[in-house]
Amino acid sequence: VYTESLTVGSDGNIWITTYDSIIVADTNGNVLDTFDVSANTPETRTPEFITTGSNGDIYFTAQGYQVVDPDLGTGTTPGWVGRISPSEVGGVHQPITYYATDANLHTPTRIISAPDGNLYIDLTGAGVSSPGTNGYINLRGTSVITRMTVDGDMTNFTLPTEDVSVSDLAAASDGSIWYSTVETQDPIRTNNGSDRLVHMTIDANDQTTFTGYSADNNTPV
Repeated sequence: VYTESLTVGSDGNIWITTYDSIIVADTNGNVLDTFDVSANTPETRTPEFITTGSNGDIYFTAQGYQVVDPDLGTGTTPGWVGRISPSEVGGVHQPITYYATDANLHTPTRIISAPDGNLYIDLTGAGVSSPGTNGYINLRGTSVITRMTVDGDMTNFTLPTEDVSVSDLAAASDGSIWYSTVETQDPIRTNNGSDRLVHMTIDANDQTTFTGYSADNNTPV
């Protein structure tokens, strides 16, 4: 079974994303339940990263794929944030609640729960991908980090650099967000890329400040 991400739920169990489902296991490794993330949806959805929200529910990012031009090999990757209540483990499964992310942005991947009670999700690149150098996919366009309440209200914060791939995301105890990047048109390290660690603060008026640090010498850039 292919696994991607895991979190400890408010129920004390381990929640694990796989290619097409979410597995719930106890701390001894015994599988307690499995949730089909594509049940009652019009397309196949693949779960990515997972976290436990401040309300105790489980949240995960998910993606699909829709072909735009089969001749050019282009397509869109619509994305969602799914929500499951731990109270359903071992019982009747209700339809998973899905919140759609911005269709003009790339598929959501990482999701974290922050001290302010919100969830933060990275959506990097653009909604339409195209073949890139050496067969890699170019993720071109506006990159954002999305703040989402536990009830699905979303606010997008545009990152200061386009064509950036966020490689990881974390929330500090002071409420600020840190993320690491690979700044290149391809979502891998290449000799034209630049790795950075970025400190992002959001004030009471949702104004953002970014301070970037070089991954090579930890100096502001």
